[in-house]
Order: sequence, then C-alpha cells, then structure tokens
Amino acid sequence: MWLKIRHNMEVAHRLSKDTTKCKQIHGHGMQVELVFLNLEQDFHSGMCLTRFGATMEFGSMKRKFRDHIDTKYDHHLVLNEEDPWAMPLSEPVFTGNDETDPSQEEWTLPGLTTVPGEPTVENLAKWIGEWAAREFQCDVVCRIEETKTNGAEAFIVWTGTTTKVTV
Repeated sequence: MWLKIRHNMEVAHRLSKDTTKCKQIHGHGMQVELVFLNLEQDFHSGMCLTRFGATMEFGSMKRKFRDHIDTKYDHHLVLNEEDPWAMPLSEPVFTGNDETDPSQEEWTLPGLTTVPGEPTVENLAKWIGEWAAREFQCDVVCRIEETKTNGAEAFIVWTGTTTKVTV
C-alpha cells in the first residue's frame, strides 16, 4: 500500500552557476507530491504501518509535510549557500519600527532560504524527499512539477537509520 500527499509552493530561485536565463532570479508555482511506499495496513486501526512498524497517522503527516513546505520554501527566495546573493548584507535591513532594537534587524535578504547546492527542481525533489523519509521513517517518492510540462522525481529509501537516494 502507499499514501500520497500533495501541496503547492510558490518559489523564487536562481541557478548561480548556470549560463542560461535560469541564472536570473525567477519564480515557479510548483506542485509537490510525496508518495509513501512499502506500507502495510493495520486491520485493527485501519492505519498504515511502515516496514519498520511505525504507525502512519495521515492527518499528522499532512500537517507536518505542509508546514515544512510552507516554512522552508513557500514564498521564499531559495539560493545556493555559495551564491553571492546568499551572503550577509553589508548593513542590516530593519523589519520593525525601532531601528535601535537589534532583534528587529536582518542581515540577509528577506525570505531567503539557503541550500547546500543549486536549487534545481531535481535537488528540491531530493531534499524534500530526504526530509520526508527521515521524518516519517519510510521509503518516499518526491515528485515536483516545476511547470505544467516539466518536473523531477526522486526515490528515497529509508534504511532504518539514514536515507539513500536511488536512481
């Protein structure tokens, strides 16, 4: 048996090492789908179990997945941590009304999320899939539609202690 959850995210990004138009900051309305694999149904509770015996409570899974997408990616600028635009600003940007209050200053671009590589749709599928496999301790396929015609898919195996990306 398998379970499937979908969510959307609006993401701005750029591919800093690219030589095409994707080097420019641009955005996508992406659809993200997680498919949880290799599950068995517990006939007493009706819920699914992972191959390691963990109960998959569907409502909790949906909330955790959507919260992860909303807080890390949705309406964020996602940049490679080595991108010059991901570096701290030379002066802080104040987010409140009191410019003397250091808690109201930011030293990075507003909404910036940095990642350990180019934020391609392939890497986003891998990173979100790895998060889901660790969080829910099961095998996961993460599919992302970057546009209506293009996307990527990553298959992540949960080994019991870590994740393994397969091709």
